[in-house]
Amino acid sequence: MHAFIEDHYDVTYYPAHLSRKLREAGMNYAQPRPMDHAAPTIQTRFSPSASPGAR
Repeated sequence: MHAFIEDHYDVTYYPAHLSRKLREAGMNYAQPRPMDHAAPTIQTRFSPSASPGAR
């Protein structure tokens, strides 16, 4: 994240300040994790066709 910001915007932020800025924007500094393809996704669990009252 730091390298991307520095490369694209030519600015450098201290790590704690960058985390603070991300939280202010409603984001976080989380590391992506691999998805379990066997588990149902949020989209399929909450899709209208998956609800019990769907036609």
